Amino acid sequence: MFPAGQQDVHEFFWNGIFNKIQDETNPKEKEKKFDGWDSTKSWKWYTLYHKSILNMLLGGQYEGRVVCNSCKNVSCTYDPFLEISLPADKSSLIAELNVEFKESVLPKETGYRCEKCKKVTSIVKSTRIDKPPRYLIIHLKRLVGTTKKINKFIEFPAVLDISPYCAKNKALNYRLHAVCVHSGGATGGHFYAAGKRGEKVL
Repeated sequence: MFPAGQQDVHEFFWNGIFNKIQDETNPKEKEKKFDGWDSTKSWKWYTLYHKSILNMLLGGQYEGRVVCNSCKNVSCTYDPFLEISLPADKSSLIAELNVEFKESVLPKETGYRCEKCKKVTSIVKSTRIDKPPRYLIIHLKRLVGTTKKINKFIEFPAVLDISPYCAKNKALNYRLHAVCVHSGGATGGHFYAAGKRGEKVL
């Protein structure tokens, strides 16, 4: 990262600041092979090798679920995340999240073979938030491809209830603290940020 160069704020944070903190604080030993898909074990394994303050504050975990339409067996996998990245092609954040976490039916022709009944069958596939982070970052992509800038208004609430998108469907609200917005084109521009301290917007 070059201090005098122009940087995308999203790339600067993750590839610059975050990765440097990770390099300094995470254990140096090689990660051991993980051989289980239990929610709690998956999270313990992840936090064992990712000990930075940013992981503690921003880290969450997805549950990927596949339901066999033949025997109804449910297969789950778990993956960590540090932000939710969305394509920004809807008119509101809620609409974006509804699409992101919508169940999808994949036909038999996709070739999925159930691990229990061993049949090639259609499936219902979904992703949910298994472990919500303490602080939630939502990234709305500003480009289509690499050359077309997205210039549109996207509505977002001051308080976001993510319970419809969680594996454990209980009320969970996030209060909006800060927004970072890009002004300009695909190859240049400026980023502006607004944040709250108490009830005061800075």
